[in-house]
Amino acid sequence: IRGPAGPQFFDSSEQAQRELSRLGQITDRRALDVGLMQMNLHWHGHRVAEPAQLLDPQINLQIAASILAECVRSAPRDPELAIGRYHSWREEAARAYGRRALALARALKRFP
Repeated sequence: IRGPAGPQFFDSSEQAQRELSRLGQITDRRALDVGLMQMNLHWHGHRVAEPAQLLDPQINLQIAASILAECVRSAPRDPELAIGRYHSWREEAARAYGRRALALARALKRFP
C-alpha cells in the first residue's frame, strides 16, 4: 500500500487489509495505491467490490493487464503513449512515463 506516508509493506494479508481499511477512512482515495501494480483507488477502485481485493496478487495483475490493454487500444501505433497511459492520461505525463518504461525494457534486454 502506498499512501500519504509513503509505501508500506506488511507481514500478512490481514495486516495489510486492516491498514487499507484504516487508511480508507482517513485518506483521500486519490492518495492510495494498492497491490503489486499500484492500483489507485480513486481511478480503479470501481473495478472491485472491495478495495482489499486489490491486495490479491492475481486480481491485481488481472486488472492491471486489463487497464494496460485499454491503454494500448487507445494508442495502438504509439507504444510510448499507450504504455504511459497506464500511469496518466495527460499526454505530457504519459509520454514521460512511457519513455522511462521503454528505456527500462531496452536496458533489461541486455541481460541474458
